[in-house]
Amino acid sequence: MTIGAKVADAVASTVGSWPFIIVQSMILAAWIILNTLNFVFIHQWDPYPYILLNLALSFQAAYAAPFVMMSQNRQATKDRLTAENDYKTDVKSEQEIGHILEHLDHQDGLILQIVQRLEVQNKRIDEQERLILQIVQKMDTQQQFMEKQHQEILRLLQTPSQES
Repeated sequence: MTIGAKVADAVASTVGSWPFIIVQSMILAAWIILNTLNFVFIHQWDPYPYILLNLALSFQAAYAAPFVMMSQNRQATKDRLTAENDYKTDVKSEQEIGHILEHLDHQDGLILQIVQRLEVQNKRIDEQERLILQIVQKMDTQQQFMEKQHQEILRLLQTPSQES
């Protein structure tokens, strides 16, 4: 930043501050009071209509206005650069969001495939459980049949020994 820009910013920040307005208002009030009332010990150096005060305020406005304008122009340039940067950031963010959404869509597809595979596996497991239950029932039936045969064999074996 150049020296002129720094001076313009300093003048603009001073002229546009509450302390400056308050101090200037107090000076203007004192000027008007001292030049309006008839004090014995104070000579009225700028009687009403306060031409010297008007000249001083015009000088102040003419002197401060270019500094304020330079500061405003510099601030407008800064704002334009900030807006451009914001736009570039927004465009990049939009692209990133697009990539994220594409990635999420891909993940959604993968999750749907996983769910479908799990459903197929669940059906297979259900079928296997049904088959296992059938096998267990057949084994129960066979076990009962074998127990009956075993009982029959034992009975037959005990029957000849009783005859002897």
